[in-house]
Amino acid sequence: MDSMRALLEHWRTRHDWRAAERMLNGWNPSRTRIDGLDIDFAHVRLPTLPDFGFSAAPAEPGWGITRTAAAWEVFMARLGHERWGAQGGDLGSAVTEDHPLTLPTGITMAPGDVMRKSRRWAERRFPNIVHFGRTPAWGHFAGWERPGHFVHDVRATFSGLR
Repeated sequence: MDSMRALLEHWRTRHDWRAAERMLNGWNPSRTRIDGLDIDFAHVRLPTLPDFGFSAAPAEPGWGITRTAAAWEVFMARLGHERWGAQGGDLGSAVTEDHPLTLPTGITMAPGDVMRKSRRWAERRFPNIVHFGRTPAWGHFAGWERPGHFVHDVRATFSGLR
């Protein structure tokens, strides 16, 4: 409970929302329509999940994990990418895991992850694991909170795939 109070206090009194807003707006977001849904993305090919960020909320049922993963494949093909990688945390990790299981896979576990995976489970689910790591710490937004750890594990996953 103390950690929840501290987190709430941080967001309430110390987090600079305007700085975060300026950073997000500086990414120069774009929009594309996939399967009837507007998906926003930043210039560095970062799509936001349906009903998250600036992407539209689905007006019909069926926009679950699998449909979103299929939309990302359409999205990347539309941008002209034959080869690409996906990284997802939190709900995005479920979307990322829904891609074909034969793809090279990297997994990093952090203390407090909601969707914890053991190496044994991962090896049964993904036949082509190129990286399985454990980081000593990071929170819900790994890239912002512990960018060094995050970048290390992304590089460890994708460096041998060029």
